[in-house]
Amino acid sequence: MNGSIPSGYIPPDLTHDQGIVVLVMGAAIAVGVFVYMFRRRR
Repeated sequence: MNGSIPSGYIPPDLTHDQGIVVLVMGAAIAVGVFVYMFRRRR
């Protein structure tokens, strides 16, 4: 997270490794939002 790439922006020349990193980050964010919503609902 050096801040060189704006959040939500995916460069067209995305390599395979970078794609995996983006997927992992997206999954982590999704899980975090899900847990937040689940905990808030209770």
